[in-house]
Amino acid sequence: MLSSDDIRKELSIYLKNQGVKKKHIADKIDLSQSMLCLFLQRKRELSQYKLQAIYNLINS
Repeated sequence: MLSSDDIRKELSIYLKNQGVKKKHIADKIDLSQSMLCLFLQRKRELSQYKLQAIYNLINS
């Protein structure tokens, strides 16, 4: 099972290092940009399905 905190950390690093916009990530995993931002701010949690989608996207 993927940890939300681990995914947050990896996603933040990915966004900084790759110069990818949050909108691009949100569109790829069929999530609103605002929900992704709330997730990164620890104000919302995502389903395991969405966490897996983010993990697969940033590690491909």
